[in-house]
Amino acid sequence: MKQTLTILLALCLMLALAACGENGQTTDSSTKAPETTQGSAPETTGAGTTEIRGKVESDAYVNEYLNLRVERPQSWTFYSEDQIAEMNSYTTEMFEETDIADIVKQAGQATDMMMADADSNSVNLILQPSQASLEKLSDEQIFQLSEMTVKTQLNSVGWALDKYEALTMQVGGVERSVLHMAVTANGVSFDEYQLWLRPGGDYMATLTLAVQKDVDPQPILDGIKTLH
Repeated sequence: MKQTLTILLALCLMLALAACGENGQTTDSSTKAPETTQGSAPETTGAGTTEIRGKVESDAYVNEYLNLRVERPQSWTFYSEDQIAEMNSYTTEMFEETDIADIVKQAGQATDMMMADADSNSVNLILQPSQASLEKLSDEQIFQLSEMTVKTQLNSVGWALDKYEALTMQVGGVERSVLHMAVTANGVSFDEYQLWLRPGGDYMATLTLAVQKDVDPQPILDGIKTLH
C-alpha cells in the first residue's frame, strides 16, 4: 500500500509543478513562499491575513482560504502531518537519481491534506505559491501547457501516460473542468482527476483524486464542495 500511495503522491507533486514549469515563469518576491519542507505547509501569509492552511474537522477537511470542504468517505482515513511528511520523504527518495528531486525540493510546495482507503485510493491537496501568469489562463489552457511536461517527467522514471484529457464533471454538485489522466507506474494502473484551485492572493492549490482502474470517482467528487 505504501508503495502505491508514494507513486500517487509523487505524480501529484509532478503535476502541480508541470504548468508552472512549462509556462516558464517564476514566483515574484511579493508571492514567494515561506521556507518549507515537504509535508510542512506554509504558515500565514502575513499579519492580519487569512491562514492558508486547512484543518481536519471531524469527517471533513476545511480550508477557508481556498473556500473548500472535502468530506471523508466512509472507511477512508485522514493522514496525520507526520504521516504526510513521511510519504513526502519517500517520494523525494524515488527521484533521487533524477533532476525531478531538485525541482520538487525547490518548488515551495507543501501537502496540506491527504486521505486514503485500504485499497490505496487517495485524495490529496498541495499548496504552492501563486503565479500571476497562471491566473490569466483557463483551466483548459493550464492543462494544455502541462501535457508535454507531464509526459517528459513520467517517461524519465519509466511511467506511462495512457490518457490525458480535460473533462467537465460534477464536483460537489457544480460543473467543473477536471484534468483526467490514466497512468501506469511500476505495473500499477490508476486514474487521476485533478482540480486547480486559484482563489487569488499568494497561494493556489491542486486537489487530486487518484483511484484504481474501474473505481467510480463520482462519489468522492460529490464530497468536494465550496464553503459559500
